Amino acid sequence: MIRALATVYPVSVLCKTLGVSRAGYLAAQRRTPGGGHQGNQLLRAQIRQVYGASRGTYGSPRVTHELKEQGVSCSRKRVARLMRAEGLRGAAPKRYRPCTTDSQHDRPVAPNRLREWPVDRRSNRVAWVGDITYIETREGWLYLAALMDMEVRKIVGWSAQAHMREELVGAALEKALRQRPPAAVILHHTDRGSQYAATGYQGRLKAFGLTPSMSAAGYCYGETTRRWNHSGRRSSGNALATIPLRPAKKPGSWSLSTSRCFTTGNAGIARWGTSARWTMKPN
Repeated sequence: MIRALATVYPVSVLCKTLGVSRAGYLAAQRRTPGGGHQGNQLLRAQIRQVYGASRGTYGSPRVTHELKEQGVSCSRKRVARLMRAEGLRGAAPKRYRPCTTDSQHDRPVAPNRLREWPVDRRSNRVAWVGDITYIETREGWLYLAALMDMEVRKIVGWSAQAHMREELVGAALEKALRQRPPAAVILHHTDRGSQYAATGYQGRLKAFGLTPSMSAAGYCYGETTRRWNHSGRRSSGNALATIPLRPAKKPGSWSLSTSRCFTTGNAGIARWGTSARWTMKPN
């Protein structure tokens, strides 16, 4: 700063204002820079060149790798420190999160009937709630659609595929219909996703006598009732992360099983919960 303002103000005035010894400042100006300083200046120029060639996308790891490819001796920590001093930062890509609900469509939607639906086994009135979630695997995203009996908290139908088309929820519905209680009056409640609002899917609900129900946009009565369904699957990290999307080398199929367990929720409240487990069954 003193050097920049020395052409406008006397050096003695600047040193006094900044609380710096005039003799010390002049001695520092006559002192030749050390080897470390000169090396850092050279490395800064090389870092700026590599960073510019990457169009501002490289961070310290890739800049370090590129410099070493050019024969420059440097460590990643040193490169990171000099990049911070230069104000250079790599462009980190945003983590992709699938969107499982596309309610921006012109398909007809059903009203929310879940709140007024009296769930009563004795009168054969049953409520199925459904949802779609995603699971990150080593081969890409796996999409899981499930239908749960709201009273007994049991998965009655599910399907896992590498896409979110109507066939995904249709397969889950087919499995659920195989376990349909005799003479049951079933409410089918989901969000307003395009898969559930599809003409073909709604036609199957009507053909099998299921009463459709959909949550209003931005509001889902019973959302926590449905969301528990998938939280356990995402938290089963090691098992779910290894689910293959392509056919396995050995013949077999993946099976999802659920069981009831006694758990402790938030604030230490004891409650019944459900655990999920994937298993491989040979064909």
